[in-house]
Amino acid sequence: MNTRLLSLLILITGLLYIFIIPNVFEQSTIIVVFKVIPMLLIILYGLKIRERGIRNLVMYGLIVCAIADVAIAYSFLAGLIIFLLGHLLYIPAFWKYRKHTTLKWPFIAIAIYMGSMGWIFGSTLIGTTEQGLVLPVFFYIIVIGLMGIVAIKTRNRLAIIGALFFILSDSILAWNKFVEPLSSSHILIMSTYYAAQYCIARSRL
Repeated sequence: MNTRLLSLLILITGLLYIFIIPNVFEQSTIIVVFKVIPMLLIILYGLKIRERGIRNLVMYGLIVCAIADVAIAYSFLAGLIIFLLGHLLYIPAFWKYRKHTTLKWPFIAIAIYMGSMGWIFGSTLIGTTEQGLVLPVFFYIIVIGLMGIVAIKTRNRLAIIGALFFILSDSILAWNKFVEPLSSSHILIMSTYYAAQYCIARSRL
């Protein structure tokens, strides 16, 4: 199967899950299966564009995130922890290809953004029944912010776009869960998530 066909299948299955599947099926198992299919195709795409036999940290990160997609459907905390492991694989993968840059504002912008999100989510969670998630959420914010900063240091356009889409997707998910429900949250979360993983896979890092 060539990469163009794989890209098309990723797009089709992604759109199918985002716009159709949750509205047609009520059984969670079926919905989760369709949710993971685009990720499995993204993993296959990542393997296709790399030399045979090479299995780097980005690929491991994609696989871990696919597992997290299943886990988070049944336990938010379990999914959070497994996604965290995925980011902890992406960080050294990006760090390996870092380049010198004199630009400071992108790193400052991400730090301010993630700090703001941490304050908003923390202040919302404290004093509620989900207060136990404060520390895991804070740690997750720090790690994904670091992932975004290291991605920028690679100066790889696809890696940067992927990391920023990932941050956006997680921000929307957390806001929708902890602050207030957002209209079309499912569409916003999953479209940015699939785009993030596809760009990271295609970055070839």
